[in-house]
Amino acid sequence: GEAAGEGCGAMIELDTGCNHITCKCGHQFCYECGAKWAAGRSTCQCPVWREDNLMTELERERAERQDRRRDNPRYKTRLCRNYLRTGACRFGRACVFAHGQEELDGHR
Repeated sequence: GEAAGEGCGAMIELDTGCNHITCKCGHQFCYECGAKWAAGRSTCQCPVWREDNLMTELERERAERQDRRRDNPRYKTRLCRNYLRTGACRFGRACVFAHGQEELDGHR
């Protein structure tokens, strides 16, 4: 959705983040209901944020994939062959295998 800033009328679209909006003109308001913010606080009963606005769709998908990896009973239970052989892994932090003894020990 979009909201118009009361101060200057600029159209504002919330992609990610909280409902506390500061317009380019300095006007502060709640994105959901348009209520003014005063002294750093909302003057409405709307939540400060909505869970689905905290991350972009891509970030959400990445987090869900990472959660699925961590649910794997074999997650970080063996050392990564690529990491052992070359000292690097193309999967980086997303790799389900441990990159070193610390990672291996930390997930037991």
